Amino acid sequence: MKKLFLVGGGTGGHCIPINVVYSEAPKNFKCFILTDNRGKKYFDNIDSNNVIILRNLISSQSRLANIINSPFLFIQSILYNFKIKPDYTIGFGGFFTIPVLFASLIMRKKIFLHEGNAFIGKANKLLFKYVGNIFTTFNETHGEKLIQNKNSFRVGLPTRSSRNLKNKETNKKNQLKICILGGSQGAKNLSDNIAHSIIKSKNECKKEFIVYHQCRKEDVNLVEKLYRENSIECYVNVYFSNVTDILENTNLIISRAGSSTVNEIICFGIPSILIPYPYAADNHQYYNASVLKSLNCAEIIKDKDMNTHLLSSLINKIINNPQRRESIKETLKKEYINNPVERIFKHIEASR
Repeated sequence: MKKLFLVGGGTGGHCIPINVVYSEAPKNFKCFILTDNRGKKYFDNIDSNNVIILRNLISSQSRLANIINSPFLFIQSILYNFKIKPDYTIGFGGFFTIPVLFASLIMRKKIFLHEGNAFIGKANKLLFKYVGNIFTTFNETHGEKLIQNKNSFRVGLPTRSSRNLKNKETNKKNQLKICILGGSQGAKNLSDNIAHSIIKSKNECKKEFIVYHQCRKEDVNLVEKLYRENSIECYVNVYFSNVTDILENTNLIISRAGSSTVNEIICFGIPSILIPYPYAADNHQYYNASVLKSLNCAEIIKDKDMNTHLLSSLINKIINNPQRRESIKETLKKEYINNPVERIFKHIEASR
């Protein structure tokens, strides 16, 4: 049996794909997850014996803390390489992976990277110079000329949706379903603007909406009150554990443009209005959103330009055009790469 280290920490963008790869790995592979304290919450469903939490000396995410923590993470990684003796390692991006993957390099392990965004992250860009093998998500990955070479393999992004596709019944209530995701990466005025825009659109379109709205904890009561006062059926929460069920038959997504969200949009073929997080590293969310915009499947609003009038007009544009919604669904169906985990392991086994 082959052993595989899956490395990533911090955010869901790095950790959710790891969870999916672990869960769908072939039976001839034994997987171990190497993550940090921030990442461990994404692996509650996995046998704790196979989740290795590497400790930091300093819990801060500052550049100085990262520099100080690196040797400590490197030493721990060397020890786990000796103890477990993995055959392969895959890094899923983020600063945490740098010392861990350099330990694998020193131990002469076969290493792959996975880039979930349309703009290569700083960690993967650095590691790619030494590793050379990278799995990509989109047709084009910006930020590194070498990314298109013979050691670059487009496999798509392992997401919750890629393993949960089902044929479900359509919305029998004849409501238009709108889903708002990514509320944790935004200020109060973002949720407030979106809610007011949806209310404005409902009144202008004269249609019935059902809204699933993810937002910050401190905004939940206010946002829910706004919808209910305007007779809009709503479900407002900080986090939806059943997001793939919610996305079934959704007519419109309004969201930030993280890699997981963009790939779920592609997977389910949903029209979208994307508001890229302006402080994302290298503006990678704008590049993610641009993938959908280039296919004429999404509208983009810059965070600084966000207002009720603009957003409601774009909502109306999509909601009032069922032909375009159907066209977007068909276009994205062709863009979607299925079985990303199967593709990853196919390349790993071919590299022996």
